[in-house]
Amino acid sequence: QVSFKCRTKGFRGNIRLIAINDGWQKGAGLSIGGRFPADWKEYKKVFVMPEFKKDARFLIWVTATQGVAEFADIKLEAVEEAAK
Repeated sequence: QVSFKCRTKGFRGNIRLIAINDGWQKGAGLSIGGRFPADWKEYKKVFVMPEFKKDARFLIWVTATQGVAEFADIKLEAVEEAAK
């Protein structure tokens, strides 16, 4: 599960918090775009970690054309595996 708080000022762009496998072939996480909050807003998503051989990377990927984005309380934590 990934969660974080974000607030912005005049921000235009996209924000992604994503886990990518060691081959940079598969990724999963949270992507947000569109209207962003001026006051703190919490985002949260449960996702399945991509399979990897040795390790995986967790990235905060911001693509912006203008403005400021602030982040707080960024967490990546394991949750119980879904029942099969």
